Amino acid sequence: MKNLRDELNQVIKSENISGISFVRLNEWQWILNKIANTFLVHGEKDLERIWLWESFKEPYTSFQPENSISELRSLLKTTEKYFFIVHMKGMKMETLLQ
Repeated sequence: MKNLRDELNQVIKSENISGISFVRLNEWQWILNKIANTFLVHGEKDLERIWLWESFKEPYTSFQPENSISELRSLLKTTEKYFFIVHMKGMKMETLLQ
C-alpha cells in the first residue's frame, strides 16, 4: 500500500521536479513553529486552526488550477526556497518539503 510519501515521490519523479528534500521527523515541528511565528497573526497558537490561511498576516489569494504543477512552475521563482507542508491528521504523517 502506498503512503503519502510514496505518492509525493511519484509526482516528484513523474513531473521531473528537482531541489526538493524531505525534512527529518525530528525537525519538522521546529520548522513549522518558525513558519507560524513568521507568517501567522498569532504565531504557533494559530496552528490549532484547521485552515491556516485564515490567519495569514499578509493578504493572500487561492485558486485551483487545472494543472497545478505547471501553475506552480509559472508562479514560483526557482531562486527562492519554498515549503510544502503536508499533514495527514490521525495517520502520524507530517511532512515538510523544502
